[in-house]
Amino acid sequence: MSNAKHSPDLLFEVSWEVCNKVGGIHTVISTKAQTVTRKFADRYVLLGPDLSHEGVNPEFEEDPNLLKAWRQSLYNEGIRVRVGRWKIKGEPTVVLVDFSSLIPRKDEILKSLWELYHVDSISGQWDYIEPVLFGWAAGVVIASYVETFGTPTEKAVAHFHEWMTAAGGLYLRKHAPYIATVFTTHATVMGRCIAGNRLPLYNDLPKFNADELARQFNVTAKHSIEKMAAAYHDAFLTVSDITANECKYLLGREPDGVTPNGFENDFVWAGEEYYAKRDEARRAMISVAEACLGEKFTGDPLIVGTSGRYEFRNKGIDGLIVVPCEGADEIIRDIARQNIPLVLLDREVPDLEVNSVVLNNRRAGYETTEALIRRGFTRIEMISYSMGLSNIREREEGYRRCMQAHEMGENAVIHHLRHDKFAKIEEIIREARQRRVEAFLFATNTLAGQGLSAIFRNGWRVPQDFAIACFDTNEAFDIYKTAIAYVRQPIERFGTEALDLLIKSIEQRDKPGSCTRIVLTPEIVESAPEEALRSAEEAVTEA
Repeated sequence: MSNAKHSPDLLFEVSWEVCNKVGGIHTVISTKAQTVTRKFADRYVLLGPDLSHEGVNPEFEEDPNLLKAWRQSLYNEGIRVRVGRWKIKGEPTVVLVDFSSLIPRKDEILKSLWELYHVDSISGQWDYIEPVLFGWAAGVVIASYVETFGTPTEKAVAHFHEWMTAAGGLYLRKHAPYIATVFTTHATVMGRCIAGNRLPLYNDLPKFNADELARQFNVTAKHSIEKMAAAYHDAFLTVSDITANECKYLLGREPDGVTPNGFENDFVWAGEEYYAKRDEARRAMISVAEACLGEKFTGDPLIVGTSGRYEFRNKGIDGLIVVPCEGADEIIRDIARQNIPLVLLDREVPDLEVNSVVLNNRRAGYETTEALIRRGFTRIEMISYSMGLSNIREREEGYRRCMQAHEMGENAVIHHLRHDKFAKIEEIIREARQRRVEAFLFATNTLAGQGLSAIFRNGWRVPQDFAIACFDTNEAFDIYKTAIAYVRQPIERFGTEALDLLIKSIEQRDKPGSCTRIVLTPEIVESAPEEALRSAEEAVTEA
């Protein structure tokens, strides 16, 4: 038989990642859409979740007039959809399905899955229930589409990706068995759990009891629906031979075929477009890093990045060097609980014993403040962030201790700013001028840059009107040619010490031992008073 004889007349493809970029399946589907659309044209329809609920989806362009009467008939049945085009090459037809109307019926739907296929949903939480409702709704939509637009002689195929959509194929098997169903798993639920928990997945595959392990890892519901999908879809596929072997032992069915992921030849941009996209992505990554870390990067920083959601081990990562950002404490604690080799850099998490490389920030805050006091300043205030990060809080503590040690504790004032509220710095400095404040200690170089800008905008001078001290240098210091007392951090030692610690931790991961805390000594860089005055006068002259 020729392949053409078995080519479907209508092809549906369902994924949680249609117009919803989460992981690799988004790439798999979007990069083949041009070829599939070329072959099937409008007889190829993609279905994804309408998570924005009629709001703006940057990947989706709605066409209110497309299939308008059919959409209304679905709405009358309690299913709301939007129809349009996916804004990728090929511009395939997309139906976004709002499954929220099925939430009141969730118990009925889960009961049906148990009675028809023995899908055990009893322990499933909302991260299981929502995808199941979406899959079920997608099945309803496909059945309605075929009934409305298909003919008795046309062959329709519905292709479902991953367990998140499997309920759709199970729905069609019961309610529209004339629609052929295909289920593809890209990586099994249990395979992810086994690998993520440091068990020897491929060496011990025949020995694993997947159902029992699913109970241990609390993924019974997800494993159950995936296993039943493999058993009850008309065709069961996966994307590699190694995953096919995984399916044989963990799902109890050998796949009917292996369909390796493929990409269009123009998947990666070429020429000038490539460099433009690269520069745009680089700017975005640096912007995110600056927002998370509360610091400004100058020059051409080196970026080391990886992608693949949160599955550190499954993506081949042996260990992590982490610079904690605000609100990340629980994530870092979870990484530590998983016994993933970990080194914290520059900041620490309260009451968590892990390897770390940090600066002696209390000493740095103390000595930088003292550098201002040695110049004769007594009314010194600090501008800091309203963050709970350990390095920021320790710098503040060092400032307070120094002011108290020099019997200036009554003058110690710390102004806290949100990282996105820099405009308030100018208000703080103007008010401080009225109170005869003589100097500022800035908790970061970004704050120092913003402070210097505010000072010079108001016509004040450094150090005649305000003396400045801070942590690290800033490109604004060169722009304004003003002398600054600042903390120089041993950046290279941070990197080498952290990497050495991580390598040792990876090598000894199975040997319990104490954690290592390396505290680096800050260097205070201070210009001579005459140099400070000369630099300030030059800055005023040039301004």
